[in-house]
Amino acid sequence: MRMRPFKLQRASMMADAIASVGIHALFNAEGHHWKNDGDSWAVGPALNKSHIEDYFQFIKLVAGRLATKWGHEEKEGMSVSALTDLSKYALDIGALTILGIDFDSLNNQGHQLANDIIELFRIIFMRTLSPVPYWKIPFCDNIIDGGRDVAKRVMDTFRDRVRDYRNCKQQKEDGKNEEKGQTRQEITKRTFLQKLVDISDGEDAKLEEERVVGNLAVLVFAGTDTTSTTLAVCLWEIANDPKLQEELNEEITESGIDDMENLTLSDVMNRFPRLHSLLFEVLRVKGPAPFLFFEPGEAFDFQGEVLKPGTILCVDRSLGDKAASEVPTGQSGQGPDHFFPHRWLTSRNMSGQRESLTVIQPSNRFGGYMAFGNGPRACPGAQLAIVEAITGLFCILQKFELAPIENHPSIRRVSRLTQTFDGEIQLTLKLRH
Repeated sequence: MRMRPFKLQRASMMADAIASVGIHALFNAEGHHWKNDGDSWAVGPALNKSHIEDYFQFIKLVAGRLATKWGHEEKEGMSVSALTDLSKYALDIGALTILGIDFDSLNNQGHQLANDIIELFRIIFMRTLSPVPYWKIPFCDNIIDGGRDVAKRVMDTFRDRVRDYRNCKQQKEDGKNEEKGQTRQEITKRTFLQKLVDISDGEDAKLEEERVVGNLAVLVFAGTDTTSTTLAVCLWEIANDPKLQEELNEEITESGIDDMENLTLSDVMNRFPRLHSLLFEVLRVKGPAPFLFFEPGEAFDFQGEVLKPGTILCVDRSLGDKAASEVPTGQSGQGPDHFFPHRWLTSRNMSGQRESLTVIQPSNRFGGYMAFGNGPRACPGAQLAIVEAITGLFCILQKFELAPIENHPSIRRVSRLTQTFDGEIQLTLKLRH
């Protein structure tokens, strides 16, 4: 991984598929493009803790909607379709925090942009796996997958949001804000879009509009599938482990936070060690991206073999995590090959008080914890993803006891663009009192 992103680059099959729908961003920048285009100096700061504080209001809003929806279904004696609803949860958070658009897809099915984003994700997956780049053949892209029209609608909408905000900024600077412009300013003033544009416009090396739009798109796409799948695995583990569920609920109860309105970002980031430990272990062993695909950017020697450009390398990310010396041993000697939800917990004795649990923060240095990558290509949205996941888990476990439906069909994990389940996760809920 020390060779990224020059000698070792993301496999072109994925990079080409993403670029084919008009997305050019930090995610698919490699080699000199990654170095020269410089998106990282703008994208990273817009996702730091101080900015996540602004996004947190949106995360709590959507988490509350999810709990309300599940509360209605519990009252009706229905099971919940966890994987489907968690996908909507992650998509709604992405649209609000990044674009300032409220899909509310948990309660509404008819938002055109939401449907287009889901469809475009499917198209990217289809193109990534295609042995032939059919989209490069005139007219074939629309005939085979409809990608040209869908991509145009999505990217045009993203582009319009960027231009609307820049126009609004200009009107404000000119002292000519109209009522419509002020309304749009209110909509976007706390979003990633606004912050990315402001950071970019404040530098000499201003990001081109194409790259601003591309980075917005990547965050919506990447955050939706990975976060929802991770949350689904967490809930599946909790629902099938009553003792773990009891421990997590006890942790939430002992926090004294009895309402989502009183939950702060500091609480989410610095409290709930058991929730964090479960999340870290799910990401380590059962995360949404177990395999990474690379190819050489230039020929290099690897264990006596010369690897040339065009050679596809499949890297099992979990092997690094399982072998890493930074992975702590479980309390009963569980090695890194085993899934152990308490692995990242440690305790300390408080003077005059009972033992206090804390969580070990995984190290993502080279050779360490790789759930979010490491080195210069580590995921800039890692902290935001963790906040979304912990907030969602807190909101659900505070209100409900979870269990799989009786005689739940067998499910297994399958690989697509990310790793997910091959069927729906159906959970029964019992309201806590």
